[in-house]
Amino acid sequence: MKNLALSLHNTARREGVVLDEHLATVCRLRDGKIASIETYLSDVPGTNAFFV
Repeated sequence: MKNLALSLHNTARREGVVLDEHLATVCRLRDGKIASIETYLSDVPGTNAFFV
């Protein structure tokens, strides 16, 4: 295996704020170990509104 990717769908509600985002995390492998991780968010402004 050279690399792998994970796909997540996060949802939550808190005090009238809704989180509904998709994440894609890409792990690049070198010698069978994770060498780097990149995560991509589908809704950065929405994520910031929920957590900040």
